[in-house]
Amino acid sequence: MKVAFVVLLFAVGTLVWLTAILVGRIRFPLRLLLVVGAAAIAFMPISAYLRFHPSHAFISRSPANEWWAVDCFSWEGFRDAGYDFRVHDLRANLWGPIHVGDLLREGYEPGSLYWSGDGTVAAATLVTEKDRREIFFLAYDFKVHRIIRHANEEAQNGEIERLLSSRGGSTKKRIPSYKEL
Repeated sequence: MKVAFVVLLFAVGTLVWLTAILVGRIRFPLRLLLVVGAAAIAFMPISAYLRFHPSHAFISRSPANEWWAVDCFSWEGFRDAGYDFRVHDLRANLWGPIHVGDLLREGYEPGSLYWSGDGTVAAATLVTEKDRREIFFLAYDFKVHRIIRHANEEAQNGEIERLLSSRGGSTKKRIPSYKEL
């Protein structure tokens, strides 16, 4: 992925350089406007790339489609912190990951990531700190581009379990703690 970023950066630089050469015969104010406009347009793919590849994130790709992925991205603010569960679904949003939910909740810690057998559903679990019980908390269905999340914990857990079993069972991966990233 880092090689792709370098190639993208080189292509953008070349585009801006060629624009500057091609508009060299145009008067200065218009030339400056064209070069700045080309640089702004060229920066858009770089910005999108950086949103999909954060430096402190756990990333897991779907077993069925390499373009589908999940990342758990940790961040800290002045007064709070978060551990966001996000999905990379380019058909639903081309410009950045879709925020599904926050894995930091009082009384819980991040558990595991489950991929359905056909690779179309990603689900995250939380582990209760009291009795160490694992419950499904969030899920995303890549087939219908839908976030699955309920206010009722039992209904949510049941719906996600049924969805995973209907899509060929599941494979489990441990989600690292936000402190490990």
